[in-house]
Amino acid sequence: MVRRINQIVIIFALLITLVACASSDTDAILDQGKADFQQHQYKQAFEHLYPLAMEGNSDAQYAVGYILYTGKSGIADRSQGLEWIRKSALQGNPDAVKAWNILERQSNVTPSVRVTTTPAPIDSEDSDNQ
Repeated sequence: MVRRINQIVIIFALLITLVACASSDTDAILDQGKADFQQHQYKQAFEHLYPLAMEGNSDAQYAVGYILYTGKSGIADRSQGLEWIRKSALQGNPDAVKAWNILERQSNVTPSVRVTTTPAPIDSEDSDNQ
């Protein structure tokens, strides 16, 4: 029984280590993609950020959307760019919300989704205690 518990503890420790390594790898890739983006190296930024955008990272989604919408990487796809910007905005990314609302006003299309940032609702129990 003790041996089984030790095995479970070791497996759990290994899983935590793997998750920590994956997280730091993701952070490093995101940092590299952002640096590429800021240096106007849009093809490299796209290569770094697209996988993270697919995983749901809102910063990566916004950058990928911007790159696609503007064609900065040599590939212009406005509809895909808008979709990535919308996904990021729906997660509350402030740059994406601003961009989405500007792009929405510039288009002649009735918006399908209105994106705004709103404060989180106050829990009634918390407000009673204040």
